[in-house]
Amino acid sequence: MLVINLPNQINAQDLIEDVLVKRRVDRNDQYKLRSLILQGDISDEDRALIDRILYGVRRGILQLVTTV
Repeated sequence: MLVINLPNQINAQDLIEDVLVKRRVDRNDQYKLRSLILQGDISDEDRALIDRILYGVRRGILQLVTTV
């Protein structure tokens, strides 16, 4: 069973930067992005960057890594 401990407050800028530098979204990043979106207290700029990450995954620009 996969257990991921997420901090109470995720820094959106650091997460987005990390994903864009790695050019891939791993399972841990997926959970963090989901958490940010569900919290609903992110800025419009961060939301736009998350949308760009999702667009990059859909278009194959960013790699989606689903294995642990």
